[in-house]
Amino acid sequence: MREPKAFLFDEPLSNLDAALRVQMRMEVTKLQKQLGTTAIYVTHDQVEAMTMADKIVVLNAGNIEQIRLAAGIVRAAGEPVRRRFIGSPKMNFVPARRPANPASPRSASGPAPEDRQGGEGWPGTVSSPSIW
Repeated sequence: MREPKAFLFDEPLSNLDAALRVQMRMEVTKLQKQLGTTAIYVTHDQVEAMTMADKIVVLNAGNIEQIRLAAGIVRAAGEPVRRRFIGSPKMNFVPARRPANPASPRSASGPAPEDRQGGEGWPGTVSSPSIW
């Protein structure tokens, strides 16, 4: 009988309906723990990743962006590619820049209407000093 050192799962639950998927997550996790063997589980489903993993590796274009314990991945989301992976519904991102003077009353809401220029889009900035 073979005794592999690791199992590789590549999106094994992707074609299942939601109810069966939840049940199979529990079964795969239970089996992996019973066998005591390393399992590498590839998924694009963050719920699967967060509920099944001890450690999570976030990849972007084939490059490792982050390796963390599942519990720490949310607290250390870091770069936008990692933040896009976390959360449901997905996060929206708005280009912004820090104001030169964070204490300015205009920094929280962008430039005053008289400072806006016509043309394409709104050229102002949006910021919230409390998050930096």
